[in-house]
Amino acid sequence: VYDLHDERVLESFPLDVEAAQAVAAAVRAAIPGVHFAIETADRGFAHEPGYLPRDDSAAPFSRAPLDELLTAPVVKLLIRHGTLDPDTLLASAREVADGLAELTHSSRDGLLEVSATGVTKATTLARLAGERGIGADGVGVLGDMPNDRPMLAWAGTAYGMSAKLRGDLVVKHGWATMPGTTEGNRLV
Repeated sequence: VYDLHDERVLESFPLDVEAAQAVAAAVRAAIPGVHFAIETADRGFAHEPGYLPRDDSAAPFSRAPLDELLTAPVVKLLIRHGTLDPDTLLASAREVADGLAELTHSSRDGLLEVSATGVTKATTLARLAGERGIGADGVGVLGDMPNDRPMLAWAGTAYGMSAKLRGDLVVKHGWATMPGTTEGNRLV
């Protein structure tokens, strides 16, 4: 949970080292060409050699073999593949690592996000809303990618955004608005 106003982490639910190692070993053995990175609450982003970040703004705090990076729990384990699309990569990774952690994606290229078991946008939002006495019926959300599915399913009012990008989100959740722009958000 990140405080945008104060720009600080309030709470995190990290993936422990053993679970991250188990996911990485299973996925690496099953899917040739994968590379890994980590995100931590305190130090940020680091990756192993061969991992290509999406953009240059993600300067790593370290570049080293994954076993050297996984010395403490991580907020996210990232899995990248240079040629597989994200849906195919996710299905393949879930075949070997489902139950070890939460696997999802929010990209148009071969990048997966791995978090601790039970940690999704939905569980975190439900927790925060519950602490404030708000049930799912009192929550409205917008989502446009597969990592939003649990949150869209949990919330009382859910809008799939950018139907052209991820039409399956709109079909499953009933409401749609324009792509994730100021105009699309204003319409809701």
